[in-house]
Amino acid sequence: MKIILDAMALGAGYENPRGRTGVFRVVNYLLEGILADASSDLSLIATGFPKEVELFLRSNNLQKLKYPLFEDRVIQKLNSLMIKYGLRNTPLLSTNLEQLLKVSDIYHSPYMPIPDAVTKQTKAKSFLTVHDLIPIMYPDYFNSVEKSLVQVAIESALDSGFFFCVSESTKNDLCNTYKIDPDRVRVTYLAASKSLFYVIQDDLKIEEVKLKYNIGPEPYFLSLCTLEPRKNIEQTIKSFLAVVEQNSLNDVKLVLIGSKGWQFDSIFNEINANTNSKSKIVVTGFVDDADLAYLYNGAMGFIYPSFYEGFGLPPLEAMQCGLPVIVSNTSSLPEVVGSAGILVDPKDGESLSEAILTLYRNPSLRESFSEKSIAQASKFSWDKFTEETISGYDLAIS
Repeated sequence: MKIILDAMALGAGYENPRGRTGVFRVVNYLLEGILADASSDLSLIATGFPKEVELFLRSNNLQKLKYPLFEDRVIQKLNSLMIKYGLRNTPLLSTNLEQLLKVSDIYHSPYMPIPDAVTKQTKAKSFLTVHDLIPIMYPDYFNSVEKSLVQVAIESALDSGFFFCVSESTKNDLCNTYKIDPDRVRVTYLAASKSLFYVIQDDLKIEEVKLKYNIGPEPYFLSLCTLEPRKNIEQTIKSFLAVVEQNSLNDVKLVLIGSKGWQFDSIFNEINANTNSKSKIVVTGFVDDADLAYLYNGAMGFIYPSFYEGFGLPPLEAMQCGLPVIVSNTSSLPEVVGSAGILVDPKDGESLSEAILTLYRNPSLRESFSEKSIAQASKFSWDKFTEETISGYDLAIS
């Protein structure tokens, strides 16, 4: 089976290592999985960041890009000139992508819109991975550019393309919003890296990493996400501080990990509005991947009351490290967490406070949830993700 994969996200991640989030991990692990599959013949293209993709591939001793090459840019320029000057009887020149499509079975975009060259041909079946429809369903949480890109990508595959979704929740959103036949959509669950997220017994190293991020020796609850309104961080802060103040707790902190996102000011306003918060809340900013497992393992519990998710990698990472989790009971999060965590209404601050206090006061409960977390996390793997993806390819061309 000959597969064309758009590796654009690898270039974006290479240019900005702090941006190596869900889409980057999807492409990276999918690339590894397809290369390891003896029945697959992979060609890589880049609809964006071609120079950066090439640098990423070279640094990892991987194959070169097949498109765009220098001659493709020349061909595209010549074709534009022929169209501009009305040379309608002159056949347009073919790019390397168009040549690849003539001998390929599958074109897969893990994020970006399907190119016109793909939609205009009929040999290769096209797939688009949809991570979420949040910019379309909840536009207030996003800027117009993000909403437009998601819309354009989905619309580019509506006529004849197939879809991968990262959760049943996202599949339902896609099918209901765009009236798509569910048989055209396959769920491929994401996973947490086994090499990055695991149970750690080295307490000295955990304390060393905590010191690196000025967390201190006190017990702490952890939350990890981009600091933006959709993640409901303001409610996390309010509910945590309510627990601390109402129960006179002096030995626990809340640690917030993540880069500043869209409209993050309100989050810091919430912190600054409370005189006790500066001693109880630690904002680390971005944390290196190599340090994350230590901070997960050092925490009492993980809090993630996001209003809406397409999948929810941070709770899965936390569970794989054996951490009890408190998450929202909405969207995809119940699929990821199952019965291994505490689920709360993200709009119910009292329920979140109660869940935090329950974990704080019950070491045996934390231990029980820790065991459940590890068992639940074991159900997800990048090998399964790749197998389901290739199975989807096979089904489309059968």
